Amino acid sequence: ILPSVKDLSAIQYHIKNVVTAQRTLLIVGLTPEERKAQYDIIESSRATYKGDISHYEALPKSPEAQSAWKRFRDNLDAVVEINNQA
Repeated sequence: ILPSVKDLSAIQYHIKNVVTAQRTLLIVGLTPEERKAQYDIIESSRATYKGDISHYEALPKSPEAQSAWKRFRDNLDAVVEINNQA
């Protein structure tokens, strides 16, 4: 498997974990322990995908891929900021 495909797949997987944990946090009857577990998942998934992002960014990319990546990063950074405020 190509390193870029591996990194992008890992990033996607961990972002999905964040989304799932956020969705779980919408459940009204969660105990404090269950709620904390979801926040822990968000924190660990973000840390992991940040490592995957660093690895991916070090790889050579075509101008088109670099442009698409910049748009993705800009959007991801905005989403993370909004999520942190919520």
